[in-house]
Amino acid sequence: MGNEMNAAYLRSELMLCMEVASEGSKEKHIVFARSQNWPTSIDFKKLPNRIVLMKDELTKLFTDRKAQVDTIVHQQLLENLIEQNLGSTLQKLAKVKIVPLAVHEYARPG
Repeated sequence: MGNEMNAAYLRSELMLCMEVASEGSKEKHIVFARSQNWPTSIDFKKLPNRIVLMKDELTKLFTDRKAQVDTIVHQQLLENLIEQNLGSTLQKLAKVKIVPLAVHEYARPG
């Protein structure tokens, strides 16, 4: 029972550390978003009109490789790859059997 409690304690410590790191990262991204005059919360009533107004930009994200690479999401992915010693392209990531948690966390929307 002692080992189980130790393992549970270590898991909770790890989860707490990950949450603190995640919150620090969120704050960094909020500061960046504000510097770009981007919204930092979602106004769901205004969202449909914003999507219509951004149609051309959003279409590029699906069709233009350069537009995809220039996004903050892609840049953050590359930063995470470097931090995980997976290089600065997607080539090494494509070869790993288990995606590192730090990379996986940023892959989730929201």
